[in-house]
Amino acid sequence: MNCRFCNGDMKYIYTLNSFDIIQCVGCCSSTVSVPPSEDEIEKYYDGFMFNARPSRKKFIFNSKIEGWLKNMGLPANAAMLDIGGGGGFFSHAFESFGLGRAFYVDLDAKACEFARNELSLDRVYNTKVEDISSLPNNKFDFVFCRHVIEHLTRPDELILQAIDAMADRGVFHLQCPNGISLERLGYYSYARKRVKALRKGNPNFSGLSAWALMLGKKIPYGINPINHLWSITEEGLNAFLAGIDGIQYEVFTAPLNDAVYSPWLASGGVKKTAHSWLMASTLGKIRGGAHLIATIKKLDGSV
Repeated sequence: MNCRFCNGDMKYIYTLNSFDIIQCVGCCSSTVSVPPSEDEIEKYYDGFMFNARPSRKKFIFNSKIEGWLKNMGLPANAAMLDIGGGGGFFSHAFESFGLGRAFYVDLDAKACEFARNELSLDRVYNTKVEDISSLPNNKFDFVFCRHVIEHLTRPDELILQAIDAMADRGVFHLQCPNGISLERLGYYSYARKRVKALRKGNPNFSGLSAWALMLGKKIPYGINPINHLWSITEEGLNAFLAGIDGIQYEVFTAPLNDAVYSPWLASGGVKKTAHSWLMASTLGKIRGGAHLIATIKKLDGSV
């Protein structure tokens, strides 16, 4: 198997949650050697609804998110495609800030129900995110895909579909975990669970060897099957986007305390805020923040 992002060779590194993890020897992006079936994935996400609670609206409806959206340079009454948006908060914000119409797509039927009933979204589609080509609006000024592609067996295909769905001069915001970031290791509960899972799947690992792997590029941050099936790196995403004609793009990372890219995690009391700032300022500076982000713009006349 070759890497879907840079076409490099994939090699086995360890077992996690009963799945064999393979990693690209070139860009260090990682995935499972044998993915779960489509039925297993659909069953897992039935009722998943990550962060879909009415109380979460306050973390999205603020001046920072509003300013970020309005600085996209979108046309008046823009059309937004929100792919797998965890309940539709960003879609609701997009419409509430007067930017245009949002089309929300999610595999989770309960998340779609939440988007309709709690957020009053009209254009909600309960379908696989890979089926966006079947939507009634076939070109979008703004495509938003936040922490979705790492859940898929073929994330590259969704990226290509999303680019195809963009209108000329459209903007595509893509976000996923940064596969080699060390930032999350500064959060004790995450690091402890990770070491425990590695030792369970690999009986020959000591606690020290598990830590040594995580501190190296074999971390790979973000992968957690059956939930997260891919861990993608900045090098891998850059390599993939470089092969696509008709776009301009920028790939970068952001820390967990960023109010735009981590609206829920960035909110907290003094102690939590101080800790997240410290981790972003130390571990987050070594191999980038925990979020991997691409801003992609479609050129005029691109197919």
